[in-house]
Amino acid sequence: MAVNLRAPGPGRSSGTRRATRAGWASAAAVALLAASACGGPSGSDVPDDAVHSAATASPGGSGEASAESEAEVTIPRVAVTAGVLQASGLGFDLSSDARSEDLTALREDPADALEDVVVAPSACQDPLTQLNWSPTLLAGSVEDAALSQFTAEGVSAIGTVEVAKNDDPGQLQSHYEVVQRLLTECSSVTLNVTKPGEDGAVTPANGPLTFRTVETGYDVDSALFWSRFPNDEDLKQQSLVLIREAGDYVAMVSFIGPENIQDTEFRQMAESVLEVTVLELEAQQEG
Repeated sequence: MAVNLRAPGPGRSSGTRRATRAGWASAAAVALLAASACGGPSGSDVPDDAVHSAATASPGGSGEASAESEAEVTIPRVAVTAGVLQASGLGFDLSSDARSEDLTALREDPADALEDVVVAPSACQDPLTQLNWSPTLLAGSVEDAALSQFTAEGVSAIGTVEVAKNDDPGQLQSHYEVVQRLLTECSSVTLNVTKPGEDGAVTPANGPLTFRTVETGYDVDSALFWSRFPNDEDLKQQSLVLIREAGDYVAMVSFIGPENIQDTEFRQMAESVLEVTVLELEAQQEG
């Protein structure tokens, strides 16, 4: 199964500029929905979908992706490397880098995330589709973006750190507005899907998909937690997504897995990785 490349946040509620984004977040609709047809993640696997699947095999620390990427040193790559090193220090020491062709794939129009999925209420179908998004889309070229994933042996969750130059502020604002609509009008929806049954047959299934904001100890521009099918062992999935802008760049850190992503440990790790990534971004731009 290919590695997820995009994952998926409303921020804190103080009176600052960041507080105006209290209901904004990134959440990948394909990650939420496409995996429904084939079941949720197992072990360290994650959904094989258009949003999360462009890179190499699951993170294994082999360095294959890095070896294949002849990449020059860029601000996004340096910042993402800092985030990955922080994750490694926290125990998530298996990582995989997205190659240029992987990032190019992320920038292409993905397949319909909601194909064969019925969303109720139907008015929420459009914003869910529009959440098929990555900061990579903001960059003028793939050279101005970088992404890596990280995990740990025996852990059924995968983290992603992504950095891109914000060459399209209008698109970023539009994305925030779409997610704000989800968090207000569509914070709880029902997904009607099919999943594999016995003898290769498919069986219908339906269950909740919910979105909520997350209080963070680190100042972020957006922070979102979503959960789907919490009572279905085959389809349950959760994700936490944090975003922060830093000068001319946007950084996003996320975790996705079948359960326990709501735990404080994952939030604190995501905050820590994001903070180190942003600090490196700021240092690189000052230099």
